[in-house]
Amino acid sequence: MENEEAPIESFASPKDKLILVVDDDKNIRYLFETYLVNQGFQVVMATDGLDATSKLEKKVPDLVVADLMMPGQSGYEFMRSLPGLGAGATPIFVITGSALDFSTVDMIKREAGVSEFFSKPVKMGHFIAAVHRTLKTKPPSTDTQSRGINDRL
Repeated sequence: MENEEAPIESFASPKDKLILVVDDDKNIRYLFETYLVNQGFQVVMATDGLDATSKLEKKVPDLVVADLMMPGQSGYEFMRSLPGLGAGATPIFVITGSALDFSTVDMIKREAGVSEFFSKPVKMGHFIAAVHRTLKTKPPSTDTQSRGINDRL
């Protein structure tokens, strides 16, 4: 019997992945940008669905992170327009500060392209893990970062 090895899963580099963050709150955009850039991702910011649509004319991102409730074109309307913009295969993370009932959340999760749903305040550890899982990227090495007191033992 031959010894079969399991296939080794290869990971993409975060620097090769572009993420479009769409939120009308500049503090939220900055928070997501900071976390994503620290992971090595390229990030483009948009203030609403219309601004995001103009950003898509330049390049289709590998992931869209969109707030659900925004003035102008809402995140929901923007998300529904993605297939017509050539970004139908782009995974979408929906974020919202609105209190939604289970059936509404379930309906949103069933939309084409929606792969994750987060309520604000977003647990950034879970968010970053979901980004890496969705984009099949490897988090930056923690070898050079201190793990705390255990490093000194």
